[in-house]
Amino acid sequence: MIKNIITLTLNDLAIAFKNKTIYLILFIPFFVFLSLKLVDRADTDFKKINIGLVEKQIYAPIILQNIKAADKVFTVYRVSSEDEGRRWLKGKKIDGLLLISKKEQNSVVLVVLKKESLLTLSIVESFSTLQKAVEGNSINWISDIKPLQDSGIQKQSLPTWILMLVLLVSFIIMPAQVAEEKEKKLLLALLLTPMREIEWLIAKEL
Repeated sequence: MIKNIITLTLNDLAIAFKNKTIYLILFIPFFVFLSLKLVDRADTDFKKINIGLVEKQIYAPIILQNIKAADKVFTVYRVSSEDEGRRWLKGKKIDGLLLISKKEQNSVVLVVLKKESLLTLSIVESFSTLQKAVEGNSINWISDIKPLQDSGIQKQSLPTWILMLVLLVSFIIMPAQVAEEKEKKLLLALLLTPMREIEWLIAKEL
């Protein structure tokens, strides 16, 4: 049975290459990926970074004072709790949320929307530049970066274009392939062999 399924699958792939339909299947994910890459690009123009601080948390004085002093780079917002800060971050009212680090003294944990974004890189570079100007080469103020989202829009939209591929194969490519097999009497020849219908269907799905 497995041998018959593999044979039928290879035959379907050969027909797909011959009809150029395989290139359509390969091109659509590539096109969607490039489109989402362009959509996911952030604005590279300089703008002040909005940083949220939790009112109940006691930050290191040197960090707090220098963030407030760098008012041309940072705009500081006070939030009542960590949950409120995360809501503000999801609503894009702030660009980053600073929390007290439990692992290292005189350091903070940076909570951002997406870790792999240009905005996160800009925040880290701004903190690094400020820290070096004040303390020199000492322990970094930001000890860890925690994203609210594990990935960008590509992963979130993955189920959508997978469904699109399934529908594309189901309603466009497979019927055309079956019609060609029937027209060239390949389907009749296959039915005359010991191959069963279930094997033919499994091969089509593969």
